[in-house]
Amino acid sequence: MNYLLHSIKDINTAFIIKPYDPHIHISFNDDERLLIEINSSVYNPHLPKSKEAIIASWALFELDSFGDDFEKIPISLKKYDPKKHFAKFKFNTLEETLDYNVFKAEMRHCIQADEERYREDVSKGLLRANTSLKIRHLLSNRLEGINNSIISISQLELNKTQNIVRNLYLDSYRSTIIYLSDKYQEYLPNKNEDNELGKLITHDKVSTFLALETQLIHKEYIQKSAGQLYWNNKRGFKVKLVNFCRLLYSKNYIIKYVSIDRVIDFFEKRYNIHTGDQAKPSKFKGSEKLLEVSFYFLKF
Repeated sequence: MNYLLHSIKDINTAFIIKPYDPHIHISFNDDERLLIEINSSVYNPHLPKSKEAIIASWALFELDSFGDDFEKIPISLKKYDPKKHFAKFKFNTLEETLDYNVFKAEMRHCIQADEERYREDVSKGLLRANTSLKIRHLLSNRLEGINNSIISISQLELNKTQNIVRNLYLDSYRSTIIYLSDKYQEYLPNKNEDNELGKLITHDKVSTFLALETQLIHKEYIQKSAGQLYWNNKRGFKVKLVNFCRLLYSKNYIIKYVSIDRVIDFFEKRYNIHTGDQAKPSKFKGSEKLLEVSFYFLKF
């Protein structure tokens, strides 16, 4: 299973066990109770306490045709043959039967295993690189890949179960960004810039801020060119930069006692733009909720 997810299908694949998956053995004991064994060496996640509820949430049926009409005929798991029958996953059934506290703990364990494998894979790739330039390039690509996954899954509209899985992956991605940034900090292209960033943004939120910045690039609020960042200079975007600074302030991203003027001044330099009169507190408009509307896609 891929560690980096991008779609609802990827999220579902992370936890929905399919009936008669080639890596799953399903049988019944004498009282018809469902027994599931998963080959954990090839299948991830291994959800020992949640798997039965997940399998039981599949609606299994065959189709009987009468002219142009089709009638669904429910069948038991015992009769189900993936080559000639059909299946539909029912999230409402899952929500009624799944112990979410147990599920969350088991998914966290599975994701941590994937996270460790991913980090090991990154380390092996960087060890094979024989120049600093190659290491920087590979590391930059890996960090960009994680940030792309953060952007992709942050924008999805999900149900309760999918949302739990997404949030666990987001936590893991942020942890991996911090891990890689700390372990290979000498190879990060913007080391000096990020050191400056650390003087403004609280230590525990620097990596999250960089993920926000990546989303702003994705939404074309910021353009990246020749290693420099440029805030969109179109009409109305200078106000948006000031509002972004105000949101960082209100969301406790900014180190204590740093003034809003210093925050705005810092980001004007970082993003190569001058906000002019918009930086004056007398020009500030809108509550925190109204400010968030322009940045609905960000997960602070």
